[in-house]
Amino acid sequence: MVRKPTIVDDDQPKGSKAASSKSKGRSSVSKRKSEDDSEVPVAKKPKQDAKQPPEGEQTTKDGQAYIHLGKQKRAGITTFKGSTYVDIREYYGPPDDEKPGKKGIALNKDQWEVLKANFDKIDCLLAKVTE
Repeated sequence: MVRKPTIVDDDQPKGSKAASSKSKGRSSVSKRKSEDDSEVPVAKKPKQDAKQPPEGEQTTKDGQAYIHLGKQKRAGITTFKGSTYVDIREYYGPPDDEKPGKKGIALNKDQWEVLKANFDKIDCLLAKVTE
């Protein structure tokens, strides 16, 4: 492949692309011209994320209760092959049709009891790390 030579305008400083109509550096402020032809910065509206339900107890379409932990994370009770689990898991998909993801853990009743009994110790460890 042969490259075509680039025409350089000596009036423009190096790195300036006067011929290009698109700007590579994007900013959150666009500019518009006012009546006196001076550019006035105009703030762009931030993108709105899909509304997340408030933290706390929620219910699925099927009537199953869960605790919303934020950012598509839930804690709830599930039953699988006759055993009951505390399921803490990430969900994916649109807010009205979320599906369980691979990232998560299902604790049986014994494991849940051990975790509950050690919450204070976990809080102490977390406090040491975040100091």
